[in-house]
Amino acid sequence: MKSKTKPKLCSFRDTDKADVESEAVRSSLDWRLLEYLATDKDELKASILNDWRYRDFYIRYQEYVERWRP
Repeated sequence: MKSKTKPKLCSFRDTDKADVESEAVRSSLDWRLLEYLATDKDELKASILNDWRYRDFYIRYQEYVERWRP
C-alpha cells in the first residue's frame, strides 16, 4: 500500500476519493495492512485529531471496503 493511501482515505476532498478508488491504487493495496491501519486507534491518532473525525473516517472506510475489497 502506498503511504499516501491512509491520509487520502481520511480526507474529505473529492480528488482524494477519486485517487483511492482508482484501479491502480485498489490493485496495489495490502488489504490486511489497510484493515490494521484503519481500525487500530493508535495508528489513526497520528492522522485523525478527534473522535468525530474518526467516526466519519470509519464510515467511509467501511463503505470503501464493501465496494472495493475483492
